[in-house]
Amino acid sequence: MLQDEKYIDNRRAPWPEDLLSVPFNFPESLHHLLTHNNPPSSQELDELKAFKQNVQSKYQETEEKIRLLQAELERLKEESQRHQKQIFACNVAQAPFRLLTSDLLYQIAAGFPQHYSREKEITPAIHIPMILSHVSSSWRSTVHQMPNLWQEILLIWTSREIIHESDDLHRRTRQAEHFIRLSGVLPLHVALYIYDSSGLAHSIVRFFRWMVAHCVENNKRLQSLQVYDRTMDVEAKESIVCLRRLIRSLDLGNTANNTLGLRSFIIRGYGYAEDLEEGIEIDITKILEQNLDVCNIWFGRSCDDDDASAKFLQLLTSNFSGTTHVNPAWTKLVKLCISSTLHHREVRNLRWLAKLCPNLEIVSLCIDMGQSSVLYDHAPAFEFDSTVVHHKLKTIGLEFSGRNCSVLAPFEGCVFPDVASLHLQISRKSVWPDLPTMSVFTGASSSIFPDLQKLTLTSSLPSFENFRPQLLPHLNHVFHAISDFTIFLDFENQYVIKFLEFMSETPARHFPNLRKLQLQVISANGNYHGYIRASKWPSLTEFGAALQKVKLARPSVIMTLDCLLDMSLYWRRYSEMLAYFRKAEKVFRKDGLGIEVRIVHTNWDLEDIAEFDPLQQCFLPLFR
Repeated sequence: MLQDEKYIDNRRAPWPEDLLSVPFNFPESLHHLLTHNNPPSSQELDELKAFKQNVQSKYQETEEKIRLLQAELERLKEESQRHQKQIFACNVAQAPFRLLTSDLLYQIAAGFPQHYSREKEITPAIHIPMILSHVSSSWRSTVHQMPNLWQEILLIWTSREIIHESDDLHRRTRQAEHFIRLSGVLPLHVALYIYDSSGLAHSIVRFFRWMVAHCVENNKRLQSLQVYDRTMDVEAKESIVCLRRLIRSLDLGNTANNTLGLRSFIIRGYGYAEDLEEGIEIDITKILEQNLDVCNIWFGRSCDDDDASAKFLQLLTSNFSGTTHVNPAWTKLVKLCISSTLHHREVRNLRWLAKLCPNLEIVSLCIDMGQSSVLYDHAPAFEFDSTVVHHKLKTIGLEFSGRNCSVLAPFEGCVFPDVASLHLQISRKSVWPDLPTMSVFTGASSSIFPDLQKLTLTSSLPSFENFRPQLLPHLNHVFHAISDFTIFLDFENQYVIKFLEFMSETPARHFPNLRKLQLQVISANGNYHGYIRASKWPSLTEFGAALQKVKLARPSVIMTLDCLLDMSLYWRRYSEMLAYFRKAEKVFRKDGLGIEVRIVHTNWDLEDIAEFDPLQQCFLPLFR
């Protein structure tokens, strides 16, 4: 038998891996049995048996202690979790929102937008007051006692609704009944967003006919109706047929004994197809004639539509008879908005306003002075005095596009003595040469708007970066006497520095009567879900220095800075703007700049992020 030490491992039983590093005690007299494979003696067997029995007994005792300790550990863990839950329950019971008074709850509820939908094409509108009413009974009681939160009914139709049409109709009618009941005696504002009319026209019309009948039966006024059509070209014919059926449903509320009280009618985005059959279009005049209470109307769509201007010229022709008579359906209008671009020479000059709508107080139009279209060979020749005076107009919105002409060109030959506010939106296609080379009407606004006080300047985003350097001198030339100036600025570019430099130079020549300057900062690019381009907005140091120059040059001017954060903003842009202007608020206050910085949360009614229209957002609330 080999006795070499190197072979000894071949004669040893291997230890279990989990016991290799565990120290242990073993009778010294028996150690040799672990170094060879020879059999133990009878005496050694007795000793091994006694040692093993003793160890096994201790092992069982130890295992039992472990079991008891593990059970105790689990019990302690459960007890700890119960304590955590109890603490959480105490925190919930002591939550600050439980202690809010009714007045504070009222302010919170009133501060939220009524509806929110980040992507209306695929996401139903979320009614914020409905969510607030589920917080607690006290919140529900407060929200239910605020009828103004339940006036607006916003409904969205998409292709997903086709599958369960009957269930969808039941759900919508229950929602409408709930809103009608909680709105109390206040009138309703109904907005219908149609993103897919294919297969849904019957359901849409059924619901609206039910709503009209329900309002008539319960003596409920429907003050404004907004129908927003975002269907595709291939569905345009079916969509317009659906809209016409919706409009005919209003006849149910226009009986001799009952009236809906409809005052505002907004139809946006209709008529996408270029080759619609004759007679299928929406007849605006007929809407006004059949709904006697309607005195505010908005129609057209915000895009270049070559037919829209011609159709409106035909509308003018059909409602003018001779030199004096005008269809009374148009003369009753108080507010008018036409989203489509008017470029025919017969309609882009606004002298027709005084004749067609002599009672108008608010108007918003889109005029393109860069074209000179003629409807047909023998276009109607409207007879106007050389100077036409409109005595009731107070607020004008103008989306202007022109080349080598003044922004006042559409108003040539007009006088609006009571207009105090002008909202001007500049199209990206507009170009201004030096003032002396202008070929069309360069007069000052005082001859047209003798009482003009406020100018609001916006631009079709994302074109702020395309502002021409001649724009501000031109605006100063024609609006020299204004006292209140509001300008929308895009967070994506640095035009604000050029604007502030202009305002700080020679105040005696640049808007010398200015008493209030309001900067409103918005972001359109930040609405996209995904990539957003880097902001070129100036650093806080550069921005503060530019503002300081204006304050030093114009110490009597009240300046405010509004950061408009819309709910549709991409979260990165939202966070970036919020952090910047919160810091600006602290820095400007510390430096004693004397400029009020406000964070304003908005919920603009966006048609299309790529076609964001600030002017439209300013005027939509006026029509509701």
